[in-house]
Amino acid sequence: MRKHILKIIFILLVTLSSLAYVIFIQLKGGVSYIESESNLSELGEFLGSLGYFFLILVYTRTALKLIVVKKYFWQKLEPLEIDYSQLKSFLEKLLYFFNKAHAYFGTLTIVAIFMHCYLTSSFLDNLLLRLVLVLLAWQGIFGAFMQFKYTPASLKRKSYLFHAQLITGLLILILAGFGHLLMGD
Repeated sequence: MRKHILKIIFILLVTLSSLAYVIFIQLKGGVSYIESESNLSELGEFLGSLGYFFLILVYTRTALKLIVVKKYFWQKLEPLEIDYSQLKSFLEKLLYFFNKAHAYFGTLTIVAIFMHCYLTSSFLDNLLLRLVLVLLAWQGIFGAFMQFKYTPASLKRKSYLFHAQLITGLLILILAGFGHLLMGD
């Protein structure tokens, strides 16, 4: 539990502040308040870009894991007779940073994209964007199961199988892209 206390506190703070903001907007009039306030729509657009950036960081970690851990990449460099030990060492350090920051980047991705959809009201009549939100929630829930100390081992294993799927990231990208095409963005 001590090992993950910072992640838990971070996730709780982000969740509570986001929930407080959503409640504030709802008390002000919901979607009609957002549409009447151009600053909120601009904030929503910024959060969409920010969410996309964090999503790139999350999947950069995946790419780094494939490069650093898989020997296939390094075997391809052997015929070049280049000393790649410094490159590998640098990539391992970078991967270490991304591993430590993964939960934070993932949480920020989910919150930024959810808030983007909420503040731009782009998900209300768009099934594809709703599916993106479901996939993001899916990723977040199974990722959280892997972090908690008291999660049963069998659930952690299954959570990893559901969470660590590159196909989910591709689906998010495809559905978000076509969902934005429907919105005319």
